Amino acid sequence: MTSIVADEESSSTGPPVTESFAAKTDPEVLLAVKEKYKGNALPPLLAAAFDGAVDDVKVLLEENEVDVNQFGGEYHDTPLSCACCGGHTKVIELLLEQPTLEVNARTVKDDTALGEAARRGRVGAVKLLLGNPGIDVNVDGNYSCTPLHYACCYGHPGVVAELLKHPAIDVNVRNMDGETPLHTAVAHTMIGKVKAPVREAIVELLLGHP
Repeated sequence: MTSIVADEESSSTGPPVTESFAAKTDPEVLLAVKEKYKGNALPPLLAAAFDGAVDDVKVLLEENEVDVNQFGGEYHDTPLSCACCGGHTKVIELLLEQPTLEVNARTVKDDTALGEAARRGRVGAVKLLLGNPGIDVNVDGNYSCTPLHYACCYGHPGVVAELLKHPAIDVNVRNMDGETPLHTAVAHTMIGKVKAPVREAIVELLLGHP
């Protein structure tokens, strides 16, 4: 099998942890964290998740009655989808520990955190999400594309390999245009941007799936 499964993954885990904000419950600490994101287009929790600032996320999650599924921004993102965009695994782990988290929450574009992670090639994020018992691996998003469609289209064989390991994966699911992930890989894989060996590796993975 062609060995091309490495995808881009964010190495950022946020600012260096020099002092644990999470160990404090002082309202002034919470206020200071919120002040850092004043003027940001996203609410503080989403902005911190997007930046991979795990200590700030911890502080914001400690706020009374905080909504871990809150929406914000132009595309109605959630803290989880924001963290997945950047592949910030430490933040994702923290959010997945929250008992009220809705792991399949949709953005205004009808995509989920798993869809965002798959589209952007965030292998670590995909692994974490697939380990959650509530995850819908075949959830359809924009144009009825699934995470597998996205990974095939944008040329992320590492993500494809992880998705294919999930026992509930449907490799024959069709999007709005009636295309399966294999169709997407062969005909629509970001032509001109995804190199032929990568496309071939994805096709090989799909054809080798039982």
